Amino acid sequence: WTPPSYIADVNSDDAPSNDVDTATNVNIGKLYANFIETVRRGLELLIEDGYTPVIRGIYWDQGEADTVNHKRALEYEKLFRYLMQDMRRDVSELAGDPPLNSEDNPVPFVINKIFHNLNSDTDRHTIDVPIVNAVKYKMAQEMKNVTVVDKIKDENILFTSADSNLDFVYYE
Repeated sequence: WTPPSYIADVNSDDAPSNDVDTATNVNIGKLYANFIETVRRGLELLIEDGYTPVIRGIYWDQGEADTVNHKRALEYEKLFRYLMQDMRRDVSELAGDPPLNSEDNPVPFVINKIFHNLNSDTDRHTIDVPIVNAVKYKMAQEMKNVTVVDKIKDENILFTSADSNLDFVYYE
């Protein structure tokens, strides 16, 4: 899920060293590119079938892979900021008219908290979950139109959007 802006930043001459080998790993960025292509093609097919698709926001339920490597978990904030920035821009461009993304009203981003099995504190895959979840909550505090949900706790959550405002409705 490595976004283009992150790749450009870590490959710049003044970037600090990290463990993300974007220069020689040909797979870096493919998940992101495939996602954008899937959204583009899905919108295209809906339009061909006579629908008028409207994108109201992005729901993100990922981050577990970034808990496997401690250095990667520490890099998650930078990576995730670029991911949201790039997805907001690229999905907005695909959505077309009216403009979906602006500085005053960025595309809503709903982020799911990663489940942490508290009985697995020695499991390398889950040990850095608190670091990644803390980044998600920090993003929600610092960035406009970003919120974190806990789908384990809030399993009956329904997302609605009116006029691009981020609203949540709980149902039973």
